[in-house]
Amino acid sequence: MRKKVIVIRLSSLGDVVLSTSVIEILEKKFDVFFATKKYYQHILKNDPRIKGILTAEDSSLKELIKLARKIKEIKPDAILDLHDKISTKLLRLMVDPFQKITFVWDSQRIERNKALLKKDFRNVRPVIVRFSEIASKLAGENPSQNHALPKIFPPPHPKSQKLKKFIQESQERRKNIICVAPESRWKTKMWNLTECDKLINSLEKNNFSVAVVGTKKEIEKYFSGGEKFFGELDIEDIVYLISKSHTVVSVDSGIAHIAYALQKRLIVIFTSTKPEMGFFTNDYGKFVEYGNLRCRPCSLIGKDHCPQRHHLCSLIHYQKVEREIKNA
Repeated sequence: MRKKVIVIRLSSLGDVVLSTSVIEILEKKFDVFFATKKYYQHILKNDPRIKGILTAEDSSLKELIKLARKIKEIKPDAILDLHDKISTKLLRLMVDPFQKITFVWDSQRIERNKALLKKDFRNVRPVIVRFSEIASKLAGENPSQNHALPKIFPPPHPKSQKLKKFIQESQERRKNIICVAPESRWKTKMWNLTECDKLINSLEKNNFSVAVVGTKKEIEKYFSGGEKFFGELDIEDIVYLISKSHTVVSVDSGIAHIAYALQKRLIVIFTSTKPEMGFFTNDYGKFVEYGNLRCRPCSLIGKDHCPQRHHLCSLIHYQKVEREIKNA
């Protein structure tokens, strides 16, 4: 009987996508199960390599106790914690109190915070490299030979009729689809919406079909072009749209990681963050940045407001992005 491993990554979207990189390493010796928040299970549910997904509604103690019971029921031979937050520490203690079968990734939290203060990230290693290292250790393999990449599987069909119609019409007109995602949950990571709208209109003039995606319905009014999908698509439909896209233009967000995991042509726009901060590797695609601002990066994951109150980093001219699309 094959051994079982439970991979724990409760959130967030991009991190759950990146956590799929360990499956390639682990599946050789283990049946792989995942534990995550219910909202993110849709990233994993179409992956034939995963034997089961265990979910929690949130990180409350009540939900963690329920999740611990689910994990105990499958009787794992190993636990791989790719989160290592207070919530997952508690979860590990409930399932494996003496930490006999637990493996924990190197989050480099101290190193990353030091790097932010110094604005020097040379000693910060990419997330997927650190994921691969601990997965290789668990599998008893050489870490240097197992720098695995994230991989996700789109659903066979979209649920949204609007999305289905958009893709069908684009294909009938033989137009390549470009998916544009200017939004982030953090305001400092969002691209200037005026410049984004200029890009969309220019792409449409060049015979592309453009889909603009996001969760905040209120910013839809800033766009005069493109097919707008704000607050309309669930995660599975977003994955489906990206799988059908020729190119994805995204800020530093989960959308960019989804596109990478689907091996799509990708342009990533960095405003308050930088590519070298550990969440991206050089093979992601093209990176577009404002330039040399002393205040960048101002945080590791983004902020709700610009500390300097100017948000200059978001003022990236649309033609700079368009050039990268043509050169990708």
